[in-house]
Amino acid sequence: MRILHNPAVQTSSAPNADSEVDTATLSTIERGCMSTEREFSKLFSDIVCEQARRYMNSYPGNGALGCNTPYHARFEQLAQGYIQYEEAFGRCSDVLHYRMSMIKLATEMKNYLGLPIEDARLFDVLSWEARLVSGMHYKDITKEDSPWTRYKDIISMIRKACIFDSPVGNQGLFYPKPSEYLAAALYDSGRSMVQIASDIEKLEDLSLKRGNRPTEQ
Repeated sequence: MRILHNPAVQTSSAPNADSEVDTATLSTIERGCMSTEREFSKLFSDIVCEQARRYMNSYPGNGALGCNTPYHARFEQLAQGYIQYEEAFGRCSDVLHYRMSMIKLATEMKNYLGLPIEDARLFDVLSWEARLVSGMHYKDITKEDSPWTRYKDIISMIRKACIFDSPVGNQGLFYPKPSEYLAAALYDSGRSMVQIASDIEKLEDLSLKRGNRPTEQ
């Protein structure tokens, strides 16, 4: 007698032990990857917040100034540990790294010239400028006259020499503090404008040789 196969009747197959093990393994790997990703995200956020704290503690200048306006409010939040928009962490880190690198370079330059002034990260340009202007008011001197003009002329000489790298890519906008700090250091040195021009030429040559990169600590 011929036995016909009924397609509506299906026999249940035995459980595939290997398949169950593979599924469990994949689930464990996925949980591990998610945990690692969270840990990395937390580590990176801690690093960026620390960068922001160091930057905001370095007297970064006027937050209302055009070059600083897009950043200082955000960096102040990061410095306080307030985290928002994690997708922007990479860009924030690039801007902070660039700016602190230029501050370090400014300190190296003042050391190279033997200028008796504190490191750039400890120097408050705004307070220094306020004292300069206050002294001018006391002596009834306008900003159009020296010493303000002398200070601004030194800044102009420094920026024309391009001794500080311009920001590229995600490094943000121009950062004015390094050139202002160096100008204040040269101003306070009491050197003549001729000597200051010579000093800036030395820095320009040094920058070309070193590629404007601060030395590693």
